[in-house]
Amino acid sequence: MSTGDQGLAGDERAFEVPGIEADRHASLGLAAGLLAHEFNILLSGILLNAGVLLDGERGDSQRARIEMIAAKARRGADLTASLLAASRTLRVDPDDRDLFAVAKVAVRRIAEETGLDLSCPAAVDGSPVRAHVDADACVVAMLDVVFAIRAVLRESKPSMVVEVGDIEADPGARRPGAAVALRLRVNGSADVAAAALGDNPGGDWAIRLAAAVGYAQASRGSFRLFVAPSRGETVFEFRLPKALLDAGREAAPAAPRLRILVVDDDADLADVMREGLGLRGHDAEACYSGVAALDLLAARPWDAVVSDISMPGMSGYQLLEAVQDRWPGLPVLLMTAFSREIAMGERRIPARIFQKPVEVSKLLDELASLGAGRRAI
Repeated sequence: MSTGDQGLAGDERAFEVPGIEADRHASLGLAAGLLAHEFNILLSGILLNAGVLLDGERGDSQRARIEMIAAKARRGADLTASLLAASRTLRVDPDDRDLFAVAKVAVRRIAEETGLDLSCPAAVDGSPVRAHVDADACVVAMLDVVFAIRAVLRESKPSMVVEVGDIEADPGARRPGAAVALRLRVNGSADVAAAALGDNPGGDWAIRLAAAVGYAQASRGSFRLFVAPSRGETVFEFRLPKALLDAGREAAPAAPRLRILVVDDDADLADVMREGLGLRGHDAEACYSGVAALDLLAARPWDAVVSDISMPGMSGYQLLEAVQDRWPGLPVLLMTAFSREIAMGERRIPARIFQKPVEVSKLLDELASLGAGRRAI
């Protein structure tokens, strides 16, 4: 799983995408964000009024004009969304992460936000590729790249694959041999290859890639493009610092990777928690009722359950009792949006109760203290 700039064939080209000086980027980004926010308010008014007009009786000519106005406003909304993305403050809070876990979350987020289906191959030998990155910011940076690609796609529907790999020696990294790569490989699009080579890609492309480059630089890494126009292949590559423990610090025992079932009738909260656990290297799955949780628990082994208390049908209390009866010793952590003291006072519950919003790190600390991971993978 190594890569480098050597061995380029035919018309393939490789180059590092230049960044923007940090202070200048921050000031310009702030101004762009303020303007984009105000412009978005205007566009929202235009779209709302266009919708009202389209709901009424109109002749074909009037309807066509209104639809054209609405289409232009939507295009403006896409552009301001790009400006808002580029204007975010480039602060990262890195930690040692399994880059495969981060890539899987990125693929899922890309599918949810763009409708594009990307593949994410697993490690060949099952071993992790670990990087010192801000997992959340890394996912957003991958989204920026995909939005840039989508801005230049016309009729082509290229295949896109997310790859993770080691880099044996990279002079642009913090130290030779201390980098790993997160790549997005696009095959079958001459439009993307042409844009990568500077063929009039347009504002969306430039803004989104600038944001991605900013993330790479803030992470003490770099961002590179590999382009083969004749094959319609373009590779977008983040070169990121290797995990600190892997790069020379004294290694500590690795925490076990856990199978954790998240149960909450609020699907958004359950999915966010599943994503947070996944970014920390655990195998998490979400479901939205106690009954569904029991079916999943019966289907395969688990290391822990994290459940909301107040759910229709089967409450978290009832789920806890069922788990204790059928799978004695399986840790169950409960969550509540009400006062933790009130929840503890309702019944004497032999489980830890967390007050929402719950920090994933605190859940994992509690599971570690309980010795979860009897069936750790």
